[in-house]
Amino acid sequence: MANRWLQIVRISCIVSLSITLIPLLLLDLREVWIHRDWIVIFPFILLSPLWLLYALALWNLRPSQSLDPESFKRGLATAVSWGSIVLIFSSLVLWKNSEECAPDKYVAFFSLVVAATQIALLAGSVKAYLSMERQTDDWHILTVRVWISLIGLPLLVLPWMLAPRIESPELSAVGTLRTIARAQRDYATAHPRQGFAPSLKALGPAPGAGLVDPVIASGVKNGYVFSLQQGIPEEDGRILKYSLLAAPVKRPNCGTHSFFTDETGTLRYTKENRTASADDPPLE
Repeated sequence: MANRWLQIVRISCIVSLSITLIPLLLLDLREVWIHRDWIVIFPFILLSPLWLLYALALWNLRPSQSLDPESFKRGLATAVSWGSIVLIFSSLVLWKNSEECAPDKYVAFFSLVVAATQIALLAGSVKAYLSMERQTDDWHILTVRVWISLIGLPLLVLPWMLAPRIESPELSAVGTLRTIARAQRDYATAHPRQGFAPSLKALGPAPGAGLVDPVIASGVKNGYVFSLQQGIPEEDGRILKYSLLAAPVKRPNCGTHSFFTDETGTLRYTKENRTASADDPPLE
């Protein structure tokens, strides 16, 4: 029975080692190949605890150690200590990704695989230990390896928490509205007989005026949908009025505000789940 669970733990260690070691190694080797600078290999060394502890656990669990139960227990203790930390971290990443405005399916898949592997590692380790003959000082083997958790948790979580945050979708939406409004003024100045542009594509790259980038011209950016509606043309055909709307793609992940502006340049907003209008309060 113990051999079967030990084999599960070994396989889980190998899988965990592979999914943490191979991507890091490939990324660093790619940088070395592109830049011809071996200094880029240092991140791989600095992040060695991500895979080194799995290698340590696997070393203690190698079949040649079958006559040394204490070595097996050290390996199981290392697997439990480090596996629990990686499980917590991967679960946090999975949860955080699900809360994002546009969840990354690759991050979700990778985090799910890592979390599932750690669950198998932890379950196998506990089962393997319970299948072995226990000694009164077994607790010492585990407590000695608590340092792995104490060091590993800050090592994983702090860089993730301190990483620069992406600009919020709402702030990005306000900035995009102002960019479009400036582009409209420039367009009207350059086309006095036509007035304002009738659409975002007309403001975008060729065959448009080239006043906004392709992302803005597409009408979707950072979790917001933008729509430009031209006003009723004057008798001479000029467009002197327009309305510009911005609404979150997904509430509340992408934002709780909808925005409105027009040729006056005044930004207005609403928190209600509807399209903003000229009757809403101005954004201060």
